Amino acid sequence: MPPETPVIFFLPHQDDEMFLAGSISRFIQEGRVVHAVMASDGGASSVRAMLNGRDERGQPAFCLYHGRFHSPEREGYAPLDGREFSAARNREFKDSMLKLGVLPQNIHFANPGGAAGSDYPRYRDGRLTAELSAEIIGRFYRLFGDGTYITLGSRKGESQHLNPDHLALGEALRHLSGITDKRFYTDKEKPAAPSFLSAREQASKYQALLSYSVWEPGQGRFAIGAHSVKYLLDEWENKPVEYAIQLDIASQNE
Repeated sequence: MPPETPVIFFLPHQDDEMFLAGSISRFIQEGRVVHAVMASDGGASSVRAMLNGRDERGQPAFCLYHGRFHSPEREGYAPLDGREFSAARNREFKDSMLKLGVLPQNIHFANPGGAAGSDYPRYRDGRLTAELSAEIIGRFYRLFGDGTYITLGSRKGESQHLNPDHLALGEALRHLSGITDKRFYTDKEKPAAPSFLSAREQASKYQALLSYSVWEPGQGRFAIGAHSVKYLLDEWENKPVEYAIQLDIASQNE
């Protein structure tokens, strides 16, 4: 693709860039204009109950990450409602993108309210459909036109991480016409092709994924990614390879 064409990453959830953060860094180093789009509100995570010390039924929720029951009052923060929890997740995502070199104005949030979250999100964690996903991708296609469009792969056989939101975004991108270069990052070497990271790209990725381990409740940082998928973050922080499936023009409308 010509260097002036944009690269647009569509991430289903905050922390999903662990599969492709090194590639974000690579595109930026190559001089491409990179945009990152957070598709869902990230609100379905059970981590909110852990941080609040109780679930929505009032039952105690044990925090496996810290090995204790949290008490927001004693620990100096207010219990998080849905909007506040999404905003906290968005802070982690934005910090990660900035560390990779994405410009602040190129970090986008599909839901109403942007990074601050919404009491009435349109694109909910766990409830993305191909139609809603096409709506999101189409919005940015109308803004930027053709380019390199990237999301996660989640078809059976192409990923070990089968998630309905990943699948919805992937199917929407596969069937959207007018895009020359479509790529789907996955956690499996086959049927994807490996992309080996340089030391610089690996270091950038490592620093970005550390954004999900910041525990500073007074600053609205709750290490939500680490609470949720620490084992995956640990694996991908140090992984020197990423895996991408690239569709050619003839196969775009399969």
